[in-house]
Amino acid sequence: MLPSEGNRLRDVARFILDSLPFYAMIVDEDHRIVIANKKVVEDFGIQVEEIEGAFCPKRIHGLDRPYPGCPLEKSVENGGVYAESEFFDEASKKWYLSIVYPLGISSRKEKRLFLHFTIDITDRKMAEKLEVEKKIGEDKYRAIFENTINPVAIIDKNGRMLEANPSMTDILGFDPAGKRLDEIFSETSGKVKEFLNTALESNETITFRQNVGDRSLIFSIIPAKIGGKGHLILIGRDMTEILRREQLLKMILSVERELDKFEDLRDLLVKVSESIVSVRGYHGVRIDLVGKDRLTVTAGELKEYLVEECPVISETIERGNDVVSDTGKCPENCAVKGQMPERTMLHIAVMPVRTDECNGSIAFFSSKPFDQEELAILKTMASDMSRAIKNYELNRMKKEAYTKVEESIEKIALLIDRIRNPLTVISAYAELYPESEISDVIMKQVEKINGIIRNLDDEWRRSEEFRRWFEALLR
Repeated sequence: MLPSEGNRLRDVARFILDSLPFYAMIVDEDHRIVIANKKVVEDFGIQVEEIEGAFCPKRIHGLDRPYPGCPLEKSVENGGVYAESEFFDEASKKWYLSIVYPLGISSRKEKRLFLHFTIDITDRKMAEKLEVEKKIGEDKYRAIFENTINPVAIIDKNGRMLEANPSMTDILGFDPAGKRLDEIFSETSGKVKEFLNTALESNETITFRQNVGDRSLIFSIIPAKIGGKGHLILIGRDMTEILRREQLLKMILSVERELDKFEDLRDLLVKVSESIVSVRGYHGVRIDLVGKDRLTVTAGELKEYLVEECPVISETIERGNDVVSDTGKCPENCAVKGQMPERTMLHIAVMPVRTDECNGSIAFFSSKPFDQEELAILKTMASDMSRAIKNYELNRMKKEAYTKVEESIEKIALLIDRIRNPLTVISAYAELYPESEISDVIMKQVEKINGIIRNLDDEWRRSEEFRRWFEALLR
């Protein structure tokens, strides 16, 4: 019980505690309840006389020992100071803040007294949880926004960029925040305005293609609600490398068509090299064939600088291996290197082109590094060229063999005629002396020679049939 003027002070204390909207009690240091407010009595359905004087852990929590985390234990251990703790009550599924304040007075039993508040903080904890979850969600989206390799920007309904991620800034070369989309893409401003209006009016995603410097991108304008207001999200995808692959594949198909029908080797190499430099990013190509003679063809904007001796190309020609390098590794007197702006370089890929009669190479000079997929495409083209040149050499050998066969057949026919004509004269002279033994001998020899000529005629006919078959093979 409270000291002097106990009843009056108890009534005042009860009046004050009853006015509080949360659980409030006065307890002693042994967890005995001295006063409990109306909130406690009503919510726990206990009479005042049953709760006051009772052991709080038993009456309130149904425990024989202090409730785990009860701040009264902490306060008493530290000499009777202010203490608080938060806990989740499994029975009610609620969060509470439990507080004890030392009153600085003792009960009649000389036990220190404490003001004990227990406040339902479930709503606050839920709000904090939602705030944390919201923050985590925002951090996740911010992390995606900041770190995605795709360029992304948020645009207001007037077409002005509110925020752009680093990828967008890198591709544009400047921070576009605050600028209108039609200002950024000024070359196609009319179309861009139309795309924005269509996306806003139809509330549907609009996709368009846009070149930014030397990059080709596909952009999507996506209507979105941000903060309850209508906005647009601009997401781009860099298609430069995909389009470059497409160009390469188309180029190879074009080259393969040329490989199957060319007649002049130099013309073939010129057409191949011109097809290669038509691909975006390829600034030069050099093709070398080294056999009895050396044939070198160059193309591209660096054409006139590619004719000098190159150690990278020489290595491929001599060893037959692929070489991937760049002008940064070239000697200072390299003509190609001298044409490059300061702090820039070209990437070089050299593939062997080999046949039975010659060694060679094809060298590609690109502003972009070669990845494995691109190198595989270029290697396939070099192999196709090797095959085509081998076929060219084989066809040339066939034509040379045909020419020799044709010449031999003509010589045989001429030889037969040259034998037959004097033989006819000899036979005519022998017939002038029909009774002569010499005439008989001569005529017998003439007949033998005619037999040989007939055999030669048969061989000539067979050779003529072979010539016609050979000629058909070459068509």
